[in-house]
Amino acid sequence: MTEKFEFAEDIKKIGEKIIKEIEEFKNIDLEYVDFIRTTKHISGDYVLAQCKLLDNLTQFLTNKKYIIIIPPIFDTLSDKVRDIVVEH
Repeated sequence: MTEKFEFAEDIKKIGEKIIKEIEEFKNIDLEYVDFIRTTKHISGDYVLAQCKLLDNLTQFLTNKKYIIIIPPIFDTLSDKVRDIVVEH
């Protein structure tokens, strides 16, 4: 099966909510972050999300610095646990 990707705007909204709620996160600019859902599990079934720093060329091409990769297991979590994972 070929791995598929899609932008996860619903997860980005969780990030926006957390940034508004937590004073220490006010300086985070999600303009430079993409949240991507994947159909493939990441390094086993227990990785709930993964943050990757993009290489310099990809940063130049996309104007993004990080991607947060969301595997299928994330969607099985409760809303509270999803918030905790995104905050982390």
